[in-house]
Amino acid sequence: VARANIGLYTQSDITLEEGVALERFAQQLGTQSVDHAPRYAVHSSLTPPTLLEVVQSDFVLVLGADVEEEAPVLALRLEEMLKGGLLSPVYEHGTAIADLRMVERAPRKRERLAVYSSKVGALHAKAAMSAQYPAAQALEELALGSPSFSSLLEKLEQAERPILILGAEALERTENVARAEQIAQKYGAKLLVLPAGPNSAGLAHLELVPSSRGSGLSAMNTSAALVSRLEHLPANFGGFLIVHDTHLTDAAKRADVVLPASSNYEKRGTTVNLEGRLLPLQGAALSAGESADLMTVLGALGDALDLKPEIRGVRSAQRELQKRFGLDFSSLPEGGLIADLGAAKTAPTSSAHAPVVGMWKPEMLRSSRIREFAAGESKVLVAGGDD
Repeated sequence: VARANIGLYTQSDITLEEGVALERFAQQLGTQSVDHAPRYAVHSSLTPPTLLEVVQSDFVLVLGADVEEEAPVLALRLEEMLKGGLLSPVYEHGTAIADLRMVERAPRKRERLAVYSSKVGALHAKAAMSAQYPAAQALEELALGSPSFSSLLEKLEQAERPILILGAEALERTENVARAEQIAQKYGAKLLVLPAGPNSAGLAHLELVPSSRGSGLSAMNTSAALVSRLEHLPANFGGFLIVHDTHLTDAAKRADVVLPASSNYEKRGTTVNLEGRLLPLQGAALSAGESADLMTVLGALGDALDLKPEIRGVRSAQRELQKRFGLDFSSLPEGGLIADLGAAKTAPTSSAHAPVVGMWKPEMLRSSRIREFAAGESKVLVAGGDD
């Protein structure tokens, strides 16, 4: 099988370091079949509010978002906003102190929150103004100044620090973001567009989508594929399948080779949160056993294909990210850094430096199928394969 006919697919919660390593490895293979899910397909050009600004807002309008599911940390900040915008006190080293003040039992300021979505969630009960109402229709009527939304428009006009939050339902159509931007600019509100996945906003700045000649996750029309932490694959995929995951998912049950994956708690790297903040991740001190991160797996696949990946570790990935975005990713402050990666982005170029060789223990790979396949000695097995 030609290297260009190998697909590389991952979940969007990988670190930026893993993402740039995957991007560069795809370039080395010559494959255009690279993808991640869920993608950050829709975003706003307006500067989003910080989580602190959400807490201190005097009116928040949530449209088409199941906040508890899509962004649990935002749900906590909205609860603090309803308490009056007071944050829990913290020790000098950053640990929060249990909040035993009277605000815990005080009536919530429900008038500060409005929620409109087709699905009724827990947030509806906390808002003074809420309705089971399609988010797209609500946005259209708000933009037109519909009389049926006069009370809501009045709240936006009177608020000093209003915020609009758009969730998955509101983002089904790209024109909804333009309408939300129009409303935000008219009333001096900040706009927060919830990303589709934990790091999808960060991965949107990398080349991790298939080209017109490539095959994405919806089709996976390749002869072989490496799939990292994706539970469901197209039913008709019949190529050689390598699955990298933490659990025995449906995809893993169909795989020819399964490689154990490190959890997000064991990784070191960088991610981008919903407010656009670059956050450094420090892996927990756990015994990883035979599990490995995506960069280590790419190194193993490269070895099997007699191809040395140019990026094989966090440090070499951070050097590439620094070239790309002009930021030192190895020394981010503990609380993160808000940065516009899109403004700093430069086009990726092929690296000519000597590869940083990482360590890979052959005993971690209990099966020889990858090497057999790379050497052309293995036939494509039916889904599930034999042991």
